[in-house]
Order: sequence, then structure tokens, then C-alpha cells
Amino acid sequence: MRTTVSILILILSSTLATAGTLHVPDPYPTLADAIAAANSCDTILLAPGTYSGPGFQNLVLDNRCLTISSASGHDSSTLDLGGAPFILVTNSTTPSEETITLRDLTLSNSSVEYGAGASIDIINCRFIGSAVYDALPSGNGLIDSCIFQQSTIALEDSVHQTISSSLFLSAGWAGIHCQDASGATIVGNIFAYNHDGIYAYITRGFVVERNVFIGNQSGISDELWTVDVDLNDNLFWDNGQNFSYFRLPPDATGNIYDQDPRFCNLPETARSVMADSPLLPEINGRALIGNVTLACRCGDIDSSGHLDPNIADLTYLIGFLFRGGPAPASLASSDLNGSGGGASSIDIADVTYLVAFLFRAGLSPVC
Repeated sequence: MRTTVSILILILSSTLATAGTLHVPDPYPTLADAIAAANSCDTILLAPGTYSGPGFQNLVLDNRCLTISSASGHDSSTLDLGGAPFILVTNSTTPSEETITLRDLTLSNSSVEYGAGASIDIINCRFIGSAVYDALPSGNGLIDSCIFQQSTIALEDSVHQTISSSLFLSAGWAGIHCQDASGATIVGNIFAYNHDGIYAYITRGFVVERNVFIGNQSGISDELWTVDVDLNDNLFWDNGQNFSYFRLPPDATGNIYDQDPRFCNLPETARSVMADSPLLPEINGRALIGNVTLACRCGDIDSSGHLDPNIADLTYLIGFLFRGGPAPASLASSDLNGSGGGASSIDIADVTYLVAFLFRAGLSPVC
């Protein structure tokens, strides 16, 4: 028994010893240098800064346990690659049991591409004018808590991909493009102001649940033969059309088509909502997209957290409009007369409305 325990401790100690941390750009000048030096399950950390050029693009990885991450969050480490691919993960004849993880990075004007058998997780990253090309006929993958600005995830011939808790914003094509794909789980995402939120072509066995589709030309578009889709508990609001050629499953339940999600300031605070948002479980009886927080109240212009607007809010609003002061953290809670239209709708009419409420027994703010 003592021998067995000793062997297990030795194996564990050996595993822990081989998992290290490599830093870019010091002592490793480029990602390519750090990858070449990395052992199994090492972590490569990028210091704050913007990286480009050789050593940071066209990085070809085999299937292995490796994490590439920013040292200080995705707002600090940017890979701006001028159209060149960032990472190409090679094909494998058998599914990989080890995972490549990309975490806390910003990727601009580039792509992540991975093929058969690969296993890759992309966590809390920001993509700007970029794409993720996923062809995983025998692999696995997770994309979670990411922001895609004018960017696309392309699932082609892929299976078993999970895409969750992410924001897809202003894609000229589709937030998620699915072709000859199956078995994906798309849950808890926000699709805002894209051409299509999700585009499907010969797609099957999908779970599309607890997402928000807002301001897209089409929420979900289906070109041909999309079958076996679980479409439940999604919210559709202010889309050109909620569905384009898409055959709504007969067993679809819980979808909402007539309620504003009431975001505080989309997209800057994508999961911050007002007190009457249907995304909150206390309003709708269930959490639709998850991870939303009550962060703004109508009339709380200075974000002090009080329930009713007061003189401090009036001072803040006047300072913003006429004295070059900071903008309110929440545009939605500052549109006191409910005129809509974002920042451009906050004007002297809102000042007049608030003065009337505070000093002349006027109507309560409606936002």
C-alpha cells in the first residue's frame, strides 16, 4: 500500500513539475518562441501590449494541452495581425483528449482555425473583424464569455461545439454560420445588430436556448434543410424578421417575441439590465440568458443606486449635456421621457422632464 501511494505521489509531483508558465515578450520575444519551448499543459502569458508580425501569426499547433492567455485580461493584450491567421490547429486522425485553451485575448483582423480531432476552448476573448473557423468532425470545443465585434464563428462539418454566454455584435454576415454541422449547443448568447444572428445550412441536432436576438436583419436564417433543432426560451426583439425561411419547430416553447430586453447600454454593458427587464428571473419567472445583473434604474443618471431620481441626477445630466461632463453609465436609464434612440435622444427634453418631476409634481420618468 505504501508503495502504491508513493508511486501516485511521484506521478502527481512529476505532472505538477512539468506544468510551467512562460512569459512573452520577456524572456520569450514571440509566441512562436514560447510555444517551441513549452511543455505539456504549460501556460503562456502575454504582457499588456499590441502584438503583430512574424512570431505571432500563422502559428501551427498540434493537439496538445496548452494555454495561451493575457496576463492582465482581454483589454490589455491585443494581437492585431492584418488579416493573417493567428492559430492553425492541425488535423488529427483521432479525437484529442488534450485541450488548447485561448483565454483573455483580443484578436483583431485575424482568425483561429482548427480541424478534425482538435479540442480547443476559447474563453473570455474579444474578436474584432476576425473569425473562428471550426471544422471538428471528431473533436470537441467550447467558446464561452467572448465578444465578437464584426466577427463570425463558422461551424462547418463540425459536431459537439458549445457556444455560450457570448455577445455577437454588428456582423455583416452572421454571428454564427452553420453549414453541414450537427450537435452544437448555442445557449445564453446575445445576437445584436448582425445581418443574421444565426445562419443555418443543412444543419441538424442543434440546441438553441436562452439567447437574445435584438436588432438583427434576421434572427435565425435557414437556407436549406435544417432539422431537429431545440428552440426554447429565446427572446426576439426589434429584428427585421425573427425567422427567415426557418421552420419553427412544432415543439418550440417559451420563446418571447414582444418584450424589450431593457439593456442598460448595449453593447458596452451587454449583461447589465434595468429593473423591469424580462431577462431577470424575478420578472419572467426564469433566467433567460443568465449572468445578467440589475445595474441601472430609470432616472439613476449618476449611477448612485438610489430608487428615484434626485437633484444630483439633474446636476449630472446638465453637466453632460451642456458642460462637457461625463456621459451617464447607462443611456437607457437617462432617457427619462422614453423617446428612444440611444445617446442622441438624451437632450433638453429630458432635463425639462426631470425638472417637472422634481419640482412641479410631473410624471415619473418612463425610460
